[in-house]
Amino acid sequence: MNKITLKAQLFSKRLRQVVFREARETRVAAEILIKLINFHLRIEKKKPTEKQLAFLRAHSIDLMKIIPMIIMFPTPIPYIEIALIFRAMGFDFLLPKKEDLEIPEKSD
Repeated sequence: MNKITLKAQLFSKRLRQVVFREARETRVAAEILIKLINFHLRIEKKKPTEKQLAFLRAHSIDLMKIIPMIIMFPTPIPYIEIALIFRAMGFDFLLPKKEDLEIPEKSD
């Protein structure tokens, strides 16, 4: 097998793992955020656990990365160019974080 093909396959496999991990972490963080909002609005009686709040704090950087993408999505400017501009300013949108976050258990 060609060396370049092997590298491309490994990159593709790793990218898939990272995308699924980030999607799972973002979904859990959004659920905790909704639970926190509902608690403060007195819709829900149980406050998120300390472990859930710690997870939300750790994942909040990733949530803040999503907001500009959502805002700029309808614009005709390609995402890669926007990401490279932000990367040059010190905000890294292209590289995932190195470690997995420990997903807290649901307290429901």
